[in-house]
Amino acid sequence: MSEKSLALASEMCNRIYEAGRFEYDDDRAWFDQAASQIALIAGDTKILYVDHNINAVGNDNTKALILAFTEDVIIIVDLTFTAGSNDDGRNLGARVIGRKNLSALTVRDITNAIGSKNGDWPKRVVLTLTYGEDSFNLPFRSHSRDEFPRLVELIPRLALDLNA
Repeated sequence: MSEKSLALASEMCNRIYEAGRFEYDDDRAWFDQAASQIALIAGDTKILYVDHNINAVGNDNTKALILAFTEDVIIIVDLTFTAGSNDDGRNLGARVIGRKNLSALTVRDITNAIGSKNGDWPKRVVLTLTYGEDSFNLPFRSHSRDEFPRLVELIPRLALDLNA
C-alpha cells in the first residue's frame, strides 16, 4: 500500500468524524477498520464526498452506515454490533456499487437561489439517491461545514450518472 493510501485512511477517520460528530467508546477498532477499508478500496482515487449515520447507543450497541463517493463508485460500510460481543469490527465488510447504477435522484428541501448572495447557496438541500434496493437520504444529519459543499458539488455529477 502506498504512503498516499495510508494517509487516506487517516484522512477518512478525520472526515468521517467531521461529517457528524458521534460518541464511541474506547474500543474503536470498528471505526478504524471502516476507514481502512474505504482507503484500501479507494486507493489513490479521490474521495469526493463522505457521509455517515453512526449511532453509538448508550447500551453499547453501535449502528453505522458510512458512504464514500469517488468519481466512479460508492463504498458502503454497514455495521451493527454490540460492544463486548467479540465482534469488534474485524468482520466488518465494505461493499462497492457503481455510481452509474443510480436509478433515481430526488432533490428537495432546498433553499431558494433567488435572493442568495456571495455564492453561499444552497444552505440546505436534501437528496435521495436510489441504487437498486439501496436508497440513501443525504446528508444523513445536519450538514457539516466541510462536507456539505462537497455534496453540493457532487449533485450535478450524480444527475449525469442517470444517463450513463
